Amino acid sequence: MEFELAVIGGGKMGAGILRGLLDSGRSEVLGTLAVVERNELRAEVLRSDFGTHVAVIDTAPKATYYLIATKPSDLPQAVKDAYRANREAVFISIAAGVTLETLHELSSESSTCVRVMPNTAATLQRSISAVAVDDGTTGEVLEFVERLFRSVGDVVFISESKIDLVTAVSGSGPAYLYLLAEALEDAAVSVGLPFELASRLVQQTLVGASHMYLETGKDLRVLKREVTSPGGTTAAALIELERCGLRAAVYDAIRAAIRRAEEIGKKTQL
Repeated sequence: MEFELAVIGGGKMGAGILRGLLDSGRSEVLGTLAVVERNELRAEVLRSDFGTHVAVIDTAPKATYYLIATKPSDLPQAVKDAYRANREAVFISIAAGVTLETLHELSSESSTCVRVMPNTAATLQRSISAVAVDDGTTGEVLEFVERLFRSVGDVVFISESKIDLVTAVSGSGPAYLYLLAEALEDAAVSVGLPFELASRLVQQTLVGASHMYLETGKDLRVLKREVTSPGGTTAAALIELERCGLRAAVYDAIRAAIRRAEEIGKKTQL
């Protein structure tokens, strides 16, 4: 059987994208779906989760599009297996740091290869996915890739030179926000709030602030000023955060993520 889309790797991101795709109600427009998972225990979980909507198999089938969702260390073999199954396929990688040049080396110079950096919010159709493609990629391929990733969130097209930067911001970004939320929860508990209340306050504060940013169209600096009364509690807290180097730490974190993406790319080269 030939599939329209085969996801190679049924881990968190591969399964998350499939789950988001199915929950979006748009999976039918992308055709028949398969996921390749060689770990039998994980495969059983996927069969239970996806039912008859997705074929769960242990070897790369013939497919028109392959979404490579393995760890970077497993990507070379995954691309080679997919290429052997269909030399005319389109290869879509969501691995951090792995370049289009490396994808071509693993398949062929004439293959159509695509790099995408989504994030884990794809499971809830709330991802932002950045897409980089080869020069000369056909409109048909562009349309498919956009439909696939728009089903799990928003999509932007960028040059490949920017994708490691995007990885550091939005690919890894949810973890930064989770760390901030965790720190807020811990601080709230430390001053006497029950954990359940602290968690609820932090959750809704993040949701509310996100909606304010998305829906008002206001600059972040304006929104921050609207919360901050001169000489008030927010001003005191912000002064302390700046004194402790929060902004500098974020800059350093982004640069560290970029460096790591570049290192991963070099390790994956043939």
